[in-house]
Amino acid sequence: MKLNKIVVSLAVLALATVSLWAATPVKEDSFAIVLPDGFQQFAKQTQNGEKVTTYVSKNEKGEIVIVSHALMAPTEDLDAYLAKEKNSLVKSLKATLESEQEVEIDGQKGISFNYAIQGARPMFGRTDMVVANPRLYQVIYLTAEQSSVGEPNVVQMFSSFDLNEEAIAAAMPESEASDETASSDQ
Repeated sequence: MKLNKIVVSLAVLALATVSLWAATPVKEDSFAIVLPDGFQQFAKQTQNGEKVTTYVSKNEKGEIVIVSHALMAPTEDLDAYLAKEKNSLVKSLKATLESEQEVEIDGQKGISFNYAIQGARPMFGRTDMVVANPRLYQVIYLTAEQSSVGEPNVVQMFSSFDLNEEAIAAAMPESEASDETASSDQ
């Protein structure tokens, strides 16, 4: 829940501060993504002793793309964990859930959901969440135009999200990395 409040705060901050235009595709420390045309270079921020890293980009229309990852591996069933994180984000945005579905990103189970945010300036969004231990990744797209959420360039952006397996393995505790190596050798 704390991660979602940080992400929302950074999105608001990004509307006022991000100013450099970016090339696409973008490759960061543990992921790669192809941003739609017109989005600015990611502004990177870390929180909580670098346990939470957030990348924020926007375009001239005020649309926002946020990619965040946090060192917070689930201690419960993965479905329950993802549902809890989804509900926390929807609640922190004061949004109404419109649709959701299970997704798979680089072989990792995740969830994708669309929502509407009511207020003086209504917004619409899509978020994809995936856990690649020990990190929870969130790819968030926010716009004032509901139809933009399903546009081909936005759908392609979500499809382009790719995890950097080596960086994830390097962040994994040694006992888990040994277990995964042993299971992949079988």
